[in-house]
Amino acid sequence: MRNNQSVLSLVFILILLAYVLKFFGIITTSTGKLVSYAFLLYGIVSVYMTMGTHRRAGLFLGTAIFLTGVVLFIIEYFDIIQPGILVLPSLLFIVGAGFLMLFFDDYSNRVFLYTSAILVFFSFLSAFLTRRVPLFGFAGRIASELLDYYPVFIILLGVYILLNRKRQ
Repeated sequence: MRNNQSVLSLVFILILLAYVLKFFGIITTSTGKLVSYAFLLYGIVSVYMTMGTHRRAGLFLGTAIFLTGVVLFIIEYFDIIQPGILVLPSLLFIVGAGFLMLFFDDYSNRVFLYTSAILVFFSFLSAFLTRRVPLFGFAGRIASELLDYYPVFIILLGVYILLNRKRQ
């Protein structure tokens, strides 16, 4: 527990440092992007720290914070004329993904899987019914951005493998 608190404290210090650097003009990014990066970083660390500990609230909250960061990043990075149309599909998807992570934490509790499938289905259904959310266009642009950052994902995967190898 003490290790978890120190890692989350380090994340908060990094986020605070980024805001201070922005305040002094060293970082020239928008506040929206900075908030989305903070949510992404905190969500990843929170999910990593709570996965496998059967702390459901922390895992669900970490997943929700991470995916909220993804939504904020998409809204900030792409030109969305009406970001309000993303609220219902995003909310349903975030809650559904949270239940899916709860299922991954405890495979014996299948109600989380069923709830997740229903909520994710309704999130895609609501996005398709509004027809104002160009999902395939977003997916293509996001995929191209992820290809630019694949070295970061490889490094994170390597660190994850090294950390898990030391535990065994």
